Amino acid sequence: MELREFFKKFVETKWNKDCAYTPSYFSKVYSLSPHIVRYHLNKLVYDRKLICLKVYARNYYMLPEQFKRFEPYTTLENVSFFKV
Repeated sequence: MELREFFKKFVETKWNKDCAYTPSYFSKVYSLSPHIVRYHLNKLVYDRKLICLKVYARNYYMLPEQFKRFEPYTTLENVSFFKV
């Protein structure tokens, strides 16, 4: 299975709707390069399948419907929100 298809299928079927994932999760669990993981997660952000919340230097990826729970934190210093 192609990596793009793997990530797309993971988001559609295995994504825990109560969690935000980091690239290191995929690197550790699936033994993938962190750069490759970040690339594919960012592609899903640009495809509007995911959103990204950056806290300090750490990126958290989540489904768009999860954002309402995290929205209050976007006004804090050192927090950035990426949604296309």
